[in-house]
Amino acid sequence: MDLSKLPKLSGNREADKPQDSIPQTSPAAAPLTNPASAPLEYEAKPVEPPAPGPDAFLSLAIGAVLMMVGRGFAEWLIAAVRGVTYDTGVIWQAGPKIGQAVKYWELEGFTALSESTVFIFGLALVADGIVLFIARALPRMWTKLLFAAFLLTVLAAASNAMAIVVLLAKDGPTPIWATLLAGLGAYTAWQQWRLLRYGASGM
Repeated sequence: MDLSKLPKLSGNREADKPQDSIPQTSPAAAPLTNPASAPLEYEAKPVEPPAPGPDAFLSLAIGAVLMMVGRGFAEWLIAAVRGVTYDTGVIWQAGPKIGQAVKYWELEGFTALSESTVFIFGLALVADGIVLFIARALPRMWTKLLFAAFLLTVLAAASNAMAIVVLLAKDGPTPIWATLLAGLGAYTAWQQWRLLRYGASGM
């Protein structure tokens, strides 16, 4: 009998067990860390105010010219605040008020309405230019100042839109200037609103 063909016996029964039955030791799980408790290594970069460009000079120049054109409204407003009568230099030549001074808002050709809308719009442009110039000097306040200028621009555009309606309703002169200023005011307000959204996104 050939003993070499017999299966060899092993004295180690543990080695004959399937590998699945051998308990496997797993390495210790790494401790979990809370990302929220980790210190931040970065800081949000503050939004820098825009540098004054040609738009600022243009706003100041055009605004100053328009304020000079509508200075009659400023003079009337100062007189009204002081409580004195504003002298238009015009006297009634006929009618029940003959010989009396013509009041500012009684002037022909809707002078007071035209001058008031032009002056307010010029003031809004000057305010816009000033805000752009001082934005770098007051970086913490430039959005608040720009918002104030934005409200003034909206008021100026609305006053010119109102002037268009009044002039058309009362068969006044063709509101060419009021139409141009209303359109320019809407464009300026849109530009200011874009800057406001840009500034708010970085805060």
